[in-house]
Amino acid sequence: MGGGKETPRQKMIGMMYLVLMAMLALNVSKSIIDAFVAIEENIQISSQNEHARGLEKLMELEEKYKSGDTPEIKAKAKKLLDYIALIDKETAKQIQYLDALKMEILVEIKEEPAKLKPGPESIIMVGFDKNYPLKPMRMNLAHVTNKDKYDEGMRIFGIAKNMKAPEVYACKSPEAKGAKGGIELWNQMNAFRGKICELLVASSSTDTAKYKFVDPKIYAFKDLTDLQKKVKDGLKKSKINGDDVQDVEKIYKSLTKNEILEDEHEPGGVHWLGKTFNHAPSVAAIASLSSLQKEILTARADAVSLIRARLGGGEYSFNKIVGLAFPESAVLNPGDQFEVTVMMAAFDSDKQPIVKPQGGSVTGVADGRATLKCTAPSSGEMIIKGTVGVANKRGEIKEMPYETKIQVATKAGSISLPELSVMYTNWDNKVVAVTSGMVSSDITVQGGTKSKKSWTADGQKFEGFYVNVSPGTRQVILNLTGKDRTGKSVAFGTYKYKVKPFPSPLVQGGTISKASGTKVIVGLGADSPFTGVNFVVTGGEITVGDATTSFTGDRVPAALVAKAKVGKKVSIDVFYTRNGMRGNPIASSLKVTP
Repeated sequence: MGGGKETPRQKMIGMMYLVLMAMLALNVSKSIIDAFVAIEENIQISSQNEHARGLEKLMELEEKYKSGDTPEIKAKAKKLLDYIALIDKETAKQIQYLDALKMEILVEIKEEPAKLKPGPESIIMVGFDKNYPLKPMRMNLAHVTNKDKYDEGMRIFGIAKNMKAPEVYACKSPEAKGAKGGIELWNQMNAFRGKICELLVASSSTDTAKYKFVDPKIYAFKDLTDLQKKVKDGLKKSKINGDDVQDVEKIYKSLTKNEILEDEHEPGGVHWLGKTFNHAPSVAAIASLSSLQKEILTARADAVSLIRARLGGGEYSFNKIVGLAFPESAVLNPGDQFEVTVMMAAFDSDKQPIVKPQGGSVTGVADGRATLKCTAPSSGEMIIKGTVGVANKRGEIKEMPYETKIQVATKAGSISLPELSVMYTNWDNKVVAVTSGMVSSDITVQGGTKSKKSWTADGQKFEGFYVNVSPGTRQVILNLTGKDRTGKSVAFGTYKYKVKPFPSPLVQGGTISKASGTKVIVGLGADSPFTGVNFVVTGGEITVGDATTSFTGDRVPAALVAKAKVGKKVSIDVFYTRNGMRGNPIASSLKVTP
């Protein structure tokens, strides 16, 4: 096109086509740059709204101070106003600093000095007003002549040489009033983030409770979820009023930016300044600075609103009230004395609470209250918790944790066989004590001693007591008691038990072989109700005719019955231990087999 063997007419058409394409490209670029003019205007309107929102809450608090009903209210209002003044001082410093950088850009791109003074045809529509030090200068970027210049901005933001490690830039123009650009902009933003949170947290302090903010200094995060987690974890080092935690998290997150960002053209990424201002036209750079001012004014308005809410007539509206009563315990016993908390709750019938339970499900929300459906566990204590939130006057939802608990009464019943209420001497009698609706159960023993134990039988674990009967006792009496959640002891009854000696074991099996002898086994038999009984044969004596011979261990050798006749019986005395304790010898007889 426009070369080679083309005719002069074809070459001219080709050249015109190139010119047309260039003009279209320029027009697209102009449209994009003009879009930043509109963006700047919208941002400035938003900044004015945020400034007004904070000012409204400040004026409400000033009115509370002037019309305070009591000295205490006036003193609290004065203290809160002092903290807002400190926040506003830091905010004004940051707003004016960003305005100074804007002025430096306009001077460096060689805008006419007359346009830098307030006027209808000027870039500066409304200049700095010392009566409103938090208000950004009002600009009309449509009047900027050199909207597309960017080299100057890259120098001012310290990224002309290195976008990953911005330099400090000393502003030259009188309009910038000695401000510094480059990396100083990043440092100023982070310093403001820490300072506003520090003042907000400290403003909750009282004579008895002191709160302190420790900046977690978060400069990197993967995504919003990661940022949320890092802020939550980072603020654990601070001591923050529980009512303020969510607001402090919100403000800190809103002012947090990733320091190093990925860039397809720069291995290892670029600094936030490089990503934001690299080759940014002058009007785009100014709009970015205005966006930072809007973030700062939003954070300031949020902080002032929270401080204002601490003195009544705050950010929530109410149009209905209900009476509520809560017993101190969900489980009581006959005759128990207990307390009931009675209170009045106010709510907005147009804004129902939003409940997020950690267990259970919401079955209904009405009259400012939500109903949860829960399933009680089989026993023990159940914690019911989650968060509940309601929208404030701005439509923002603030969530607060809730927690309560119930005591689950164990289902219990009993059947007794009076004739078989027996305890045995020389044995660990296993006792399980159960008291419904109690935190703990216990027994006292008359005629013996107890020790707290746990054991397993038939695959089931039991918690209870071993009761040992004292020598010579004919009756054991157990007194069952329980303790409620207040520590009060409750008596549940007296239980009496007869005393019998522990059953003696028997030799299992009744034969002995002349060829191989026999292994001696002793036990209580298959019908015994006892568990955990362990018998060990340690030896004995066997009598054949007039000769008595001893043996050790649980085996009788064949040689000891060599002279016995098949079919005849021989006498045997067996020595043993039961669960490690020596028992009385067992006398028995065995029939001799071949």
